[in-house]
Amino acid sequence: QTELERVGPKLRVAAKTSGTEWRAHIEQTKTHETKLRDFLPRTEKQLEAIRDRLSQAKEKITLKENYINKQFDQKKDNFQTLKDELNKIEATFRQGTDNVAKLSTSLSGIADQLDDIKSTMNDRGNSMTDTSPLVQIKQALKQLKQEVTEFDLKIGVVGHTLMQRKLRHGNPSSDSKGYKMRGKTSTDDAPPGH
Repeated sequence: QTELERVGPKLRVAAKTSGTEWRAHIEQTKTHETKLRDFLPRTEKQLEAIRDRLSQAKEKITLKENYINKQFDQKKDNFQTLKDELNKIEATFRQGTDNVAKLSTSLSGIADQLDDIKSTMNDRGNSMTDTSPLVQIKQALKQLKQEVTEFDLKIGVVGHTLMQRKLRHGNPSSDSKGYKMRGKTSTDDAPPGH
């Protein structure tokens, strides 16, 4: 009983508060509604003003974009044309580079062949300008001429000696004039005291 008396008043207060809670919520809702209705017109005007400013800004941006597009359409076309030309030039350059590489390789081969030909020509030129074989031939010919001359002299001496011997030991039945002349010649040629 004592415990009930002690807790009872609290339970009654709680029961009273619980019964009026939904009314307090309704009152708060009405108060908020009133405030919202008061703020709504001003807020709508502010939002409409913001919307108008945004619309105007959008229109200005659109107009500016169109203006820029019109201003740069020609430049854009020129840029596209230049870009196409640049692509063509780059393609031509690449092709030219390939051709230069091929020609360089061919030139290198031709240069090697030219070096070989020059080397061969130099060898031939050196062999043609080398006069030592010719000098040797001339010396050999000169020596042969000297030897021929010496042989001619020797042959002449031998022939002369034979002629003298024939004249000295000539045939006795020969012509007397010839005999006398041969004898005279032999006598003249003989050394003194014979």
